[in-house]
Amino acid sequence: DPEEPRTPAPATKTFGRLLLLDTKLRDLLDEWITRHRANRQQFPAAAKHPYLFVNNRGEPLGSRGFRKVVEKLRRHYPILAGLCHHLLRHDWNDRWVELNEEEGSDPEISLRDQKYAMGWSPTSTMPLRYARRAIRNAANKKLLRMQQKGWKK
Repeated sequence: DPEEPRTPAPATKTFGRLLLLDTKLRDLLDEWITRHRANRQQFPAAAKHPYLFVNNRGEPLGSRGFRKVVEKLRRHYPILAGLCHHLLRHDWNDRWVELNEEEGSDPEISLRDQKYAMGWSPTSTMPLRYARRAIRNAANKKLLRMQQKGWKK
């Protein structure tokens, strides 16, 4: 993006897409945009770009800034001690796989929808990378159920 103000510019791995928000999240983001981010005294640089999340000056939040947010959360909330920025992506994909298993969704359609939701190309192999843990957990749950059934015989 020739208008990218951040240095170094983040390496974009995702496509733009339209995603639905539930009412509660939409209202929270609307309040952030209209009441807080729009405050030019607090975030003077925010008027110069369309980015949603900003640093304390209103400049687009970069990867370093996002890591600082995660570090601060870990410091103030000990229960989040193991949190890292990449863990959020793994957690999202684990929950996606679990939800699709619960719903009995068609695997091909689920994979197509997952790629769209994450902004990956239709030919991306990323879902397989992120599904490893979910696959391992599902396989181990089945193994335990098989073992428990074996004891009952």
